[in-house]
Amino acid sequence: MDKPQTWREKLYIIIFQTDTVAGRRFDSVLLLIILASLITVVLDSIEGIHRNYAGLLAGIEWGFTAIFAIEYLLRLNCSPKPLCYAFSFFGVVGLWAIVPDIIALYYTGPSTCRLCGCCGSSRCSNSARISSRLISCCRPRAAVGRRSRTTPNQGHQRFQY
Repeated sequence: MDKPQTWREKLYIIIFQTDTVAGRRFDSVLLLIILASLITVVLDSIEGIHRNYAGLLAGIEWGFTAIFAIEYLLRLNCSPKPLCYAFSFFGVVGLWAIVPDIIALYYTGPSTCRLCGCCGSSRCSNSARISSRLISCCRPRAAVGRRSRTTPNQGHQRFQY
């Protein structure tokens, strides 16, 4: 079995393949981060907890947003067809997981609710974040592009760049 040649190929195998130890580890860690993010968003939506811990929970949410942004950029970077990934269903879902917080940097109050399309709640971006992160949990680790044929002994399929 030949080894990946470039760091992009190695990163691609870790991020998009689930039949390797590193790929399974990446998926497990990502699912735990998504779960922790969901718990943080749900806790922040409870009025009593939000009143007492708003600053701490906002900092934690921004940390998760930074992690999801880095993960999205890494997926784009290692994908052989970044535009195909960006406009795929899961590419759009991944982007939507970070967009509400980025929009909230520039706009606050009711305008943020209109921009997010989630009116009716003072914490309007929570529903967008929760739904996009739940969908991210269910994301298949399918690749975008052509795969080369492999023999059963190779363990994983190599991506053709």
